[in-house]
Amino acid sequence: MVLSAYNINAQNNTNSITGSILDNSSNLPVFYVNVALLNEVDSTIVDVTFSDKEGAFSFSNLKVGDYIIKTSYIGYDTYQEPVSVTGDKKVIKLETFLLKPIATELQGITISATKPIYMNTGEKILYNVTEDPSVQTGTVANKPFGIYCDTINRSKQLSTIAKFRNKYFEDNFSTTMEYKN
Repeated sequence: MVLSAYNINAQNNTNSITGSILDNSSNLPVFYVNVALLNEVDSTIVDVTFSDKEGAFSFSNLKVGDYIIKTSYIGYDTYQEPVSVTGDKKVIKLETFLLKPIATELQGITISATKPIYMNTGEKILYNVTEDPSVQTGTVANKPFGIYCDTINRSKQLSTIAKFRNKYFEDNFSTTMEYKN
């Protein structure tokens, strides 16, 4: 009796499903599509495979029952189709799945950059006041200078450099410093 039950179970697992996937607009095969075989009752995954370079896929050793085949691939709509394995056909050949490309318009992007608060130029360490969030109160920005920063000079002393009307000031005194780009 046990042997007979084993034979019935073995017969129930000899069914297979085959199919192929094409692009709806070009009729070319779509390869590496994720194809999942789901149990129709509770949508649990029974098996998963990928389509090959010809767009073909197959599931084998299936029990009699009702399933859903669901495809997913980036850039295409999801496709799903119910399939019943009854046992009267050992190989169920499905109609070709035609996947529809998804046309998506991307939103614009904004690229922004900030200067670091401290920059080491080799001979000086520059302090960028405009990027320091702790001084964004408007006090520094209200200064009438086009360039305003604190630096540590070669003597390792803190000094403030400002540019006003194309003239440079260091610690509020006029300087002969030249601005170089």
